[in-house]
Amino acid sequence: MRGKGSEPRFRRPVNLLAEKRDEAMAYSPLQRSTTTTLTAVADTFPRWSVLSAVAAVLASFAMLLSGHGSLILQGLEQRVDDFRTAFFSDRIAGDHPKIVIVSVGENVSPTRVTLEKKVDFDRGQLARLIDAIDDSAPVAIGFDVPLAGAGDPAKDQALQRSLREAKGRVVLGIRGSGADVIAERRVWLDRFIAGTGRPTGHITTLYDGARAVRVDSGVQAIGAVPDSFSLLMARALRPTVERDFGNISWLQKVDDSGLFSRFLNLDSQSPFLVLSAASLIDNTKPLPTSQLRGRLVLVTTGLAEMEWHRTPLTIWTGETYAPIQIQAQAIAQLLEGRSTSAMSPRGLRMGLFTLACLAGLIGWYRGPGWHIPGTLLALGIILALDAMLYSSYGLTLPLVPALLLWLLGEIAGRNLRRVLGWEERYGHRWPLPEAEAR
Repeated sequence: MRGKGSEPRFRRPVNLLAEKRDEAMAYSPLQRSTTTTLTAVADTFPRWSVLSAVAAVLASFAMLLSGHGSLILQGLEQRVDDFRTAFFSDRIAGDHPKIVIVSVGENVSPTRVTLEKKVDFDRGQLARLIDAIDDSAPVAIGFDVPLAGAGDPAKDQALQRSLREAKGRVVLGIRGSGADVIAERRVWLDRFIAGTGRPTGHITTLYDGARAVRVDSGVQAIGAVPDSFSLLMARALRPTVERDFGNISWLQKVDDSGLFSRFLNLDSQSPFLVLSAASLIDNTKPLPTSQLRGRLVLVTTGLAEMEWHRTPLTIWTGETYAPIQIQAQAIAQLLEGRSTSAMSPRGLRMGLFTLACLAGLIGWYRGPGWHIPGTLLALGIILALDAMLYSSYGLTLPLVPALLLWLLGEIAGRNLRRVLGWEERYGHRWPLPEAEAR
C-alpha cells in the first residue's frame, strides 16, 4: 500500500526507455549527429590491423633472437640447403682429372656400383695391387683397407714392404677411434703401420640430425691421428693446403649432351673414375697406366661395405655415398680451393634485421594493388640473390628465415600504415571532449 500522491517505488522498463528517448530528443540536431558520428568512427577503427602488426613485430624479434635454435627452422633450412646444392653446386662434365678410386672386393662400373660378384683379396694380392699402381707413377696412393689383425706372416710382410717401398707418397686411412678394437689387434696394427713408415689420416663420417653428410671429417681428430685422410692426400699435390672446418663443397658429374641433364645430376653419377682392383692385377689385360699416372689413387674396400650415407647430391634419387666417395669430394674441394661459408652469427642477425626493416618500409609505402605481385617479386629477388651468392662465392644465406622475415616485415608495415591512415582521417574527431559531446 502506498499513500495517495506518493511516487511509485519502481518504474517499468518501458517508462525508462521512454525517458531515455525523451532525454535524447532534447539534444540539438548537432549533438545527435556527433553521437552517431562517434559510433561510426569507433566501428571503423582497424583493430585487426593493430593486432596483425603487433604479432608480426613480435614474431620477427623472436626469430631474430632465436636464430637457428628452432628445430622446425633447422629442418626446413637443411632441406633448402639440399635443393640449393643439387641445383647450384659446381659441375663437371667428365671424370675428375686428379682422383681415381680403385675398388677392392667387387666388380664395379664407372657410373654405378653393384654389390655382386665380390672378389676376396688376400694381403698378397693387395701387395701386388700396390706394386701395379705404383708402377703407373701416381702422385700418391691412399690405402683405405681395414686389416683385421695378423694374417699370413709372409703376405703381411709383402704388403708392408709394398707400402713402404712405393715410389710415390702413401697415406694410410684409419677408421674409427680404436676404442672397440681389442688390445692384441691394436698392438699389431700399430706395429704394422710403424713398419711402413707412412703417415696416417683418419676417415670419419660426420652427419647431422637428418642422417646426411654435409661437413668435412677434418673437423674431428681421433686420438693420435690429428689430420684427416683427405687433407694428407690433398697435400700430395698442394703442400700448402690448410684444414677446412666448414661444409663440403660438393662436385657433381652431369651429362652435357641433354637439355636438363647438364644442370641436374639426375642419374646420381659420381665425378670420380672407379676401377676394379681385379682388372689391375690381371696379367691378361693391359694396365691402364694413363688413368693412374699423375693422379691420386684411392684404394678402398668401402664400395663393398654396408656403410653408406645420404648427401645433398642424392636428393633426387635417394641413393647414398660410401665414405671413400665423401673423402674424394673433400680432397677435390681442397685441391681446387672451393669452399662454402656462412655469415657470422652477429652479421647474420644484423642482415636479417635490416631485411625485415626494408620489408616493413616497402609494405608501408606500396600501393594496395601491388601487395601480392610486389611480395612475389621480392621473394623472387631473394631467391635469385641466394643462388648467385652460392654459385659464385660459395656463400650460403639463411634462406628460410630471410623469406619469413620479409613476409612478416611487409605485414607489419602494411598494417601500421592502415592504422596511421585511420588516425589521419578520424584522429581529429576522436575522442571528443565530454563537454563538446554534450
